[in-house]
Parts: sequence; C-alpha cells; structure tokens
Amino acid sequence: LRIAALLDDGTTLSFVDQRTFGGWMLADLVTVDGTDVPLPVAPIARDPLDPLFDRNAVVNVLRHKHSEIKRQLLDQTVVSGIGNI
Repeated sequence: LRIAALLDDGTTLSFVDQRTFGGWMLADLVTVDGTDVPLPVAPIARDPLDPLFDRNAVVNVLRHKHSEIKRQLLDQTVVSGIGNI
C-alpha cells in the first residue's frame, strides 16, 4: 500500500506499507496526557522509549493483574511496542 498526500505548505506526506498491516484514515483528535492523538489510538499505552513513559504506572498495573506476564506485556493498553512480530 502506498499513499502520498500533498499538504497545503507544499510538503508531501507519504505512507508506504510493504507488509500491508497498516492503513490510512482520518480521525478526530483527543487529548491524552496533554498530547493530541487520533481517537482510535487513544487507548494504546505509551511506548517504553517515549519520554512520557511512566515505568512506575506500568509496574503498578502489572502487579495488580492476575494473568501471565507474556499476556500482560502484549496488552497494548498496558505498554505498547512489544509484540510477537
């Protein structure tokens, strides 16, 4: 999938998805932790490499869940960026 959008300021926004896992859509923005994000991704937790990642909050969630650690780490509402692929 390849998409290119010419923006009003003359720059081009390109999307290339060789593995065809992605897509492109327009979405309303909502504020999460002081940052505007597209509504469909609002439930996704921060990535550990994100400067706003809260390690203590993740540890607290992991301590109170009663399931396998693998399942918890793959849960994108707990921490994002970890997966099987």
